[in-house]
Amino acid sequence: MRLASPTADLSVRPALPEDAPMIGDIHARTLRASLAAGLGHELDAAVREILDADHFASQWHEAITAPPSNQHRVLTALDGARVVGFAAYAPAEVPVEIVRAEQREAEDGSMLAGSDTPPTAEILALEVPAAEQRRGHGSRLLAACADLVRDQGMERVQIWIVKNDESRTRFLSEAGFAPAGARRTLDVAGDDVEEICWFAGL
Repeated sequence: MRLASPTADLSVRPALPEDAPMIGDIHARTLRASLAAGLGHELDAAVREILDADHFASQWHEAITAPPSNQHRVLTALDGARVVGFAAYAPAEVPVEIVRAEQREAEDGSMLAGSDTPPTAEILALEVPAAEQRRGHGSRLLAACADLVRDQGMERVQIWIVKNDESRTRFLSEAGFAPAGARRTLDVAGDDVEEICWFAGL
């Protein structure tokens, strides 16, 4: 993969410390939209206040300047010199087990699922605000992540997305991802939001 310079029209490059404020702003906006989709209604003011851009910016600044390992990366999508999206990935702490189609039925009638957990990366964030979508930024970020984690020896990539976030679901489906069968629940100010794990082979 060629990591383009920030002067290219549309490009992807490693995130720089000075990108953190814009990354924080993008993350706050996209997370609010995704959680609202999962809840089926707008977030209340208290939850929106918790999802603070400055707080996210501080966390992403640390992720950029002091990553836990050289396998943790943050990338930015650029339109000219303007940050219009970002992605982050790391080795998956808990690789999900994919139930294979070759499930076989045991003699007692129970199902024995064949599954494996090859070296797996997890995309921790893949964020492009609505106003910047449909210009290929998400696809370029995803392709860059796939190239880099493949170079690290990963064989699979996974990502968690909010159920009912139709935009993300459509994007991942078109990119060749599929649901892994794993789910988890987030507590958002007392309301449950379900996330679904999607995966793709590399």
